[in-house]
Amino acid sequence: MVFVLTGGGSAGHINPSLAMKEMLARRYPDAEFYFMGRSEGMERELVAREGIPFIPVRALGLRRSLSPQNLRAALLAITEPYRLKRIIGELSPSLVLGTGGFVSYPVIKAASLAGVPAILHESNAIPGLAVKLCEGLTARVLLQFESCATHLRYPERAAVIGAPVRGGFQGTEKLWARRSLGISPSSFFILSFGGSLGAEALNAACLSVMQRYGKTEKPLLFIHGCGRRHYDALRTQYPLSSPKTVLLPYINDMPLYMAAADIVIARAGAMTLSEIAACGKASILIPSPYVAEDHQNRNAAYFRERGASLVLEEKALSPERLYEAIEGLRRSPSRLLEMERAAASVFAYDTEALFLAEAENAMRHPV
Repeated sequence: MVFVLTGGGSAGHINPSLAMKEMLARRYPDAEFYFMGRSEGMERELVAREGIPFIPVRALGLRRSLSPQNLRAALLAITEPYRLKRIIGELSPSLVLGTGGFVSYPVIKAASLAGVPAILHESNAIPGLAVKLCEGLTARVLLQFESCATHLRYPERAAVIGAPVRGGFQGTEKLWARRSLGISPSSFFILSFGGSLGAEALNAACLSVMQRYGKTEKPLLFIHGCGRRHYDALRTQYPLSSPKTVLLPYINDMPLYMAAADIVIARAGAMTLSEIAACGKASILIPSPYVAEDHQNRNAAYFRERGASLVLEEKALSPERLYEAIEGLRRSPSRLLEMERAAASVFAYDTEALFLAEAENAMRHPV
């Protein structure tokens, strides 16, 4: 069997693809996988680590302001599916799977032109533009949040399965993770990151708090992943001299670090929340106000309403507010435990079985 994966722009679109690949590989050990994405995108780097053959796609995102790029993006959206149709025809896949990002559209359109069944997965509470454009070309749209179906043109094609999460986020024991990373069992471990591309406001607040914690005698460790494009500038702007504080450009082994953490501080991207839930971690969320349809605030509200997260709006974010939120949780082990239980209760533990059933049904009964 052959499967084609697509999705890009950020790790939030790429990691679900890789998680679905793991699930399909367990069911079909001899299957072949190919990934279609932009050579300039993060997907090429992340997919290369998995040894999956990569097929470049020519695609551009639309800008919200008037720009010549929008004209080129529209032209590629029309022409690229016909080039990819030939490639998909040669591969003859059993199924094409998309997870969003503008690169998904030409691949899903090409699959439709080639008569190959396709399914989409949308992790957010509000569907992105690529999913809205592609949903009529697919057998099914798989969702993490039930409320997302109300925003689809064909809600009858939707199925709620949760979010595909890569191996390691479930079942990794906290003390084992700490031993693997060389973290003391007695240290209060704060893990923060701004997503695969980084987040300037979150970076600034976290690094200011890290400088403060670097002067304390408290047994703690604060590790922050700032995003590669910000790393060099931040090292200069916020010098850290304490072993209690560590700045990283990117956290490659996120399942291990998250398993070891006491608190996770992050944006509210859907896949990040799924990983937090899979690990059963208390979290402080700072939703990005710059994403389409304000979906990160909606994602964060879902976790806050269930008692799994504290939410700080970026417009009101300051180092002092973040420090107070962290300290409030650090000094209340009982509240941390309640939040951990609430986070674990959000996770959909039957996602793999539901996903495989939907994938196999799509292969048997394409649109």
